[in-house]
Amino acid sequence: MAALGSLGVVGKGTDEFGAAARAQADSAKGTGAFLDGVEGGTGFGRLTDRQVRISEKVLDIVETHLKQFGYVPENSLMIERLRTSLADGTPISGADASFYIHEVSESTMMKTGLDYSAAHQGALSKYQASPFSVYHPDVIRAVNSVEPGSFNGSWLKFWSEQK
Repeated sequence: MAALGSLGVVGKGTDEFGAAARAQADSAKGTGAFLDGVEGGTGFGRLTDRQVRISEKVLDIVETHLKQFGYVPENSLMIERLRTSLADGTPISGADASFYIHEVSESTMMKTGLDYSAAHQGALSKYQASPFSVYHPDVIRAVNSVEPGSFNGSWLKFWSEQK
């Protein structure tokens, strides 16, 4: 749990979404749950019923990490959600916490020399979280409304089971 504590765990536009951006994201492998063969835990794993406090320093690490993948609409929307929570001083949970902690963990692993696939898988395993837990359903709906099918039925099934 010390690792969780160090991250602040405190308790249980149409053209922008176009095919070019999706192709860039897919080719850069910037959205890990879309990788073939990716496995993780179930639900939110070790983050179930946890709240996380965001820090500017850690959020900067996440944003710097994500920049290497270019513009990925779902990542940008998740960062907006995190920035809002930081500005409001509210802790995050669920998909927001899963995304935040997953990305900082993935960044740390890549800085030690792991390639993206290994770091992505390592971050999922570390927190025993489903690869479908890292994007909030509002983000999934927003992206799918502009580019239908961007998030397939597996994502929708995951979120329907979380209620």
